Amino acid sequence: MAVIARSGTRLGALRRELVSASVPVALLGSDLPLRDEPAVAPLLAAVRTCAGAPRGAWRR
Repeated sequence: MAVIARSGTRLGALRRELVSASVPVALLGSDLPLRDEPAVAPLLAAVRTCAGAPRGAWRR
């Protein structure tokens, strides 16, 4: 099972809940948001193209 979090603000509580339910937990990731990872750029470009969004519309 994998859990992907949109933000890190709730990871602590989520980790505690999973551990209390005897679910093994390993936190992986970097300080770089997923949308900024170089490997994700082609996928995001394809989604933007399919959705018809103007370039840069989904950036924060």
